[in-house]
This record gives sequence, structure tokens and C-alpha cells, in this order.
Amino acid sequence: MEPDLASVAPQEPAPPAQDVTSLVEENRRFQTLVAELLYKNAQLRERLRTNAVADLEAWSAKAQASRSPEQAAAAAKLTDEDVNRLVHESR
Repeated sequence: MEPDLASVAPQEPAPPAQDVTSLVEENRRFQTLVAELLYKNAQLRERLRTNAVADLEAWSAKAQASRSPEQAAAAAKLTDEDVNRLVHESR
């Protein structure tokens, strides 16, 4: 008669059992963490956008202050289509 392999093979310990309550609590903690990270990400994106807008406004003010009357007159003559064409030509 051959020995029963189940009785001879080493047994791994069973993983610790988690009850439903602890799983629900873990899920809530995870959802809270994800919500906090999403909120912080949104704050960071808003801060970056605000800084970019401020930089662009500062650059625009500096550029307008340093242009000559001839440049101002030439810029006033440009249409939106002209500006669009110039931008695409530069690429």
C-alpha cells in the first residue's frame, strides 16, 4: 500500500483570514488615499496653470513695452489668418 501524498507533503500555512469588516476598512482607506492624491494633483495642475498664465502676461507686457511704433503699426495690420499662417510656417 502506497502512502497518502497529502500526509507526506509539507503543508504551507494557510494565509491569515481577513473578515469582511477589515476588507471594507482597507478599501475605505485606499479610496481616501486615492481621493487625496487626485485632489493634490488638481491643486498642483491649477498652480502650474496659474504660474504659466502669470509668466505669459509678464512676457506680453514686457514685449509690448519694448516694441517700436513701427512694430506696433505692423502688428495692428495683422489679421488672425496672418498670425495663424506665420505660426504654422515657423514650425
